[in-house]
Amino acid sequence: MSRQRFTYKTLSAELRDTSKWQVVDTSGMESAAVERFERLMPAVKDYLSTGKLRAAAKTAQVSADALLDQVNRCLQPHTDGGVVGWAGLIYGLRLSDYERTSELPAGPNASRKGASGAFQRFLDENLYIKKALNEVIRKGTGQGKARAAFTPAKAVWRTFVQLVEKRFTPDQYPRNQKNCARRSVERYVKDMIASDAKARSRAVGEAAKRAGQVGNGLWSFDLTTSPLDLVCIDAHHVDCIGTIEVEGPAGPQLIPIERLWIYVVADSESRAIYGYAASFRTEPTASQIELALDMATKPWTPRELKMGDVSYKEGAGFPMGCVDGFVFAPAALRMDSAMQSFANRIVHRVRRRFGCALSWSAVGAWYHNDTIERFFGLLERFGLHRLPTSVGSGPADPKKTDGAAAASKLKVTWQELLDLLDVAIAEYNAKGQPGLGYRSPLEVLRDHFDRDRQRFVPRPQIPPTLLTPRLGVEIETHTVRGSCAAGKLKRPYVQVDKGTYTSPELASQFALIGKPLVLHVHEEDMRTVEAFLEDGTRLGWLTVREKGWRRTKHSRDIRKQINRMRDARELADIRGGDYVEAFLVTDRRNGATDVRHIGARNRWVERASRGGYAGVDFEGFCDAGFAPAAICFGARYDCPSSTRQ
Repeated sequence: MSRQRFTYKTLSAELRDTSKWQVVDTSGMESAAVERFERLMPAVKDYLSTGKLRAAAKTAQVSADALLDQVNRCLQPHTDGGVVGWAGLIYGLRLSDYERTSELPAGPNASRKGASGAFQRFLDENLYIKKALNEVIRKGTGQGKARAAFTPAKAVWRTFVQLVEKRFTPDQYPRNQKNCARRSVERYVKDMIASDAKARSRAVGEAAKRAGQVGNGLWSFDLTTSPLDLVCIDAHHVDCIGTIEVEGPAGPQLIPIERLWIYVVADSESRAIYGYAASFRTEPTASQIELALDMATKPWTPRELKMGDVSYKEGAGFPMGCVDGFVFAPAALRMDSAMQSFANRIVHRVRRRFGCALSWSAVGAWYHNDTIERFFGLLERFGLHRLPTSVGSGPADPKKTDGAAAASKLKVTWQELLDLLDVAIAEYNAKGQPGLGYRSPLEVLRDHFDRDRQRFVPRPQIPPTLLTPRLGVEIETHTVRGSCAAGKLKRPYVQVDKGTYTSPELASQFALIGKPLVLHVHEEDMRTVEAFLEDGTRLGWLTVREKGWRRTKHSRDIRKQINRMRDARELADIRGGDYVEAFLVTDRRNGATDVRHIGARNRWVERASRGGYAGVDFEGFCDAGFAPAAICFGARYDCPSSTRQ
């Protein structure tokens, strides 16, 4: 099919305007090709501006027809909607696909003859086959919704063979070709994946498709210009195993427990890590997010490291405590779309506590939190994945080891893993980065918060109030119980999680019976709660009345776990009326399992991973609350009576 041949008279003024044509780089061409290009380019300009073909051809030292051919090459349509432009003058550049003009190969010996362009012409003459191939490549094989997730080229070729065998004889193309044009089908599949969005989406998969949204040449406008404008929060599963030492019937044993979950709070502008929280639950929780944010608000102090070869480098640390004048008051928080990110304590309490906006990234859109994801990659490559207790990046990782056995053999405790984690993050904050002009995140923050050179006004931190308490405090309303009826006197009290709370002030105010009290429940220590009247007047601290709850410090998670065990009649003998001691004794019995069979995940470890021991106090690095040595990472499981507080 011949193309239209343009001349000066048939061209519009817009097409004759060569100033809009794309320029060409001739630095990589051979000298002969450059000389040819430089001869033709002014002749084409002269012809399109004056319409004098012969004069322009004489300038280019070619015939008039040859110059007109070059003009029409430059005017061929381009994929961007314009014309090819000056690229049409490049010698040997193919501007269109090959089109076969001869008939399709026929006969039994057709495979020995030339078949260039035969497959494309065959599809053009049999559009129903082309449509069927496109359908298979875009949607996969199968019926309805039950289709394969990925369609290899071989499956497409099989579909092609089934179609041609119904309509064509063995002497006709493509059945007279070797392997029935299999290579041509494979090239067709490859070309269609490269040019068709739907075919490419099925070929690369959903995860790769989402990753393809990055680096497409488009970008949004900058939302942040200063630190704390946008703070990102995300969780990461560290593939290392630690142990807890447990006293068993045959002596102490090292019990491997769940891998480490960490929540990190990072700044998108300075790339600084403000805080983090670690736990060994099966899945992270909303309370872990609160603890990470709470750490960002408290001055950082170095941990007491017990490993001789591990220490903090000079200048390492966290912004709160290392940067003068720094106050953690974010303008917006961005989180992923995990369930814990939508908890009421995050959506309402965190928002009110910091007076900030909340934002959630789309499911699977890791590039929305690229600062944290990049940090997690660094943490794995240069830190925790190199430990002997690492289990690798997946089942196919050739470097993976038996992390549980290594943790027991080397006696790697969770306390040591937390020490390494704290050191790694603190040194990250003090290390220069190319993207920051080889300044460290802490240096960037110091430059912004330097009062002599300050270029922005930091947001003030909202002080705790009755309706916006500090993080880790749950606000609840409970009704005052009691009685002063004739013949029946019961002093006022409130009940929280099957615990009875009262105080001398509350016990003497019978007028409050039946009225609501606003309680601030400090979930890290359930022995006391703070009470307020409806009008905001502070009533004071209420203490739990039962000895079983009052003797040992415990978190709300521990309280709920003990209540479940009491209801199921699984709690051991309550010695001295201490529920927490009985809980520890029961778990010690259940946890005395041989380490060689620990893969079975006994009940003791299962409760630890579900959050039964999530109240461990790691100075803000894990769920704050239950702090006896029996449950601290790396501590011995001593007699619970020695851990009373």
